[in-house]
Amino acid sequence: MSYSSIYIGRSSKVPVPLTIFVLIAILVFLARFLSSNPPASKATDKKIEKLKILNLTHSSATVVWQSQKKETGYVFYSNDPAKIDRVALDERDIPEKKQPFMNHYVSIGGLTGGTTYFYKIISDNELVTRDKNKPFSFKTPQPAQTISQTRPAYGKVIHPNGDPQEDALVVFQIQGAMPLGVLTKGTGEWLVPLASILDAKNQESKSIGPTDSVNIDITTENGESSKILTTISRVSPIPQTVIIGKNYDFITHRKRKKRRISGSI
Repeated sequence: MSYSSIYIGRSSKVPVPLTIFVLIAILVFLARFLSSNPPASKATDKKIEKLKILNLTHSSATVVWQSQKKETGYVFYSNDPAKIDRVALDERDIPEKKQPFMNHYVSIGGLTGGTTYFYKIISDNELVTRDKNKPFSFKTPQPAQTISQTRPAYGKVIHPNGDPQEDALVVFQIQGAMPLGVLTKGTGEWLVPLASILDAKNQESKSIGPTDSVNIDITTENGESSKILTTISRVSPIPQTVIIGKNYDFITHRKRKKRRISGSI
């Protein structure tokens, strides 16, 4: 016998219309609640691509991933793997309205240094975890002991017709360091601070020099991409405006230019 049958049988004095009204009210409330906070209690076979942790510091991190099509996405996280209940939205979202994207960019703040955090991804209202429903994880470093004086890296991305490229994901990878990243603005411009660079192996502060190589991957919401190979000495700004869909090698180009100059002397 169901719980509802026992309850109704023992409450025969309650008028039937009132009982029906209460049940309907409960159902309406649940429907509204679940529509604004979609359930995602079990793992699915849903796939995501290019999952990365960017901009890692002792107090913050950015989770980025790519879905196979434009869809909503956000993250549940916690330092307790048994209670992953804190929510972080895509930077472009507001709680009342989650927008569909292909490149998802979720920043998490208020973290504690030297702590492991666990997280699960909600993409298109489906739960995404590691194998066997295990959460993903990352560890925050201890507060940085040194701050780099290197100027920020910045540049601009446009369409072939000259229009600015908005919401493109820029992943900035210095050789041997933890990756950084940002989204392009409505003007197509982007800026990545280089004040705190972490070593990819031990998460300690990493010193960088003008000849250190840099790989920059830019991906749009439509799947178009550009790759840039350069050095720290040529990122403030990037030597030229990037036309999405084209690749750039400023290291080889500079070496060829130097050889031409030395050969003409």
